[in-house]
Amino acid sequence: CSPQTILRRNTMSTTWSDNTNYDGESYFEESSETENAESLSRYVAFISNGLTYVINASCVTEIITNHSIRKLPMVPSYIPGIINLRGQIIPIVDVRRRMGNYYPSDESSKRQNCIIVINIHAMEIGIIVDTVTKTLDISEAAIAPMPPNNRQELVNGIQTTPDGETVLFFDHEMLVNTL
Repeated sequence: CSPQTILRRNTMSTTWSDNTNYDGESYFEESSETENAESLSRYVAFISNGLTYVINASCVTEIITNHSIRKLPMVPSYIPGIINLRGQIIPIVDVRRRMGNYYPSDESSKRQNCIIVINIHAMEIGIIVDTVTKTLDISEAAIAPMPPNNRQELVNGIQTTPDGETVLFFDHEMLVNTL
């Protein structure tokens, strides 16, 4: 999937139909089809450390791969550095390391960067994930809260999709608040 396909943010589809009126003149009519636009939200699914997470697509700016990261001195290990994206400096957070998981030594040297650039309160941050997989339309009412004894950081909900896959809802607000 291309980033353009993944980030199609509109849940309404607009169709134009060619109609003919009683005078034989052709005109175009716009019709909108809404699939529970109030209750469904679009999420971008990604994998980190073997777990599937989702993040609301409305805060995703773009998805980039293999972008060089400039290292910074004296920052936590989960902040590998910054990137210059079309003149804008964006700090990068490695989600796996931020959650206390580390890469096996043989994997870290050959892995490619997959960065999801997110916008939270007018602040752009990039998060490194293993891979971006798909988009999902999820009902807000179907999101279950995390169990009280949950030790998973940066997660604020859980849901099992119709195909049986369990997804964790990535708490991007908490990510910004803990930086």
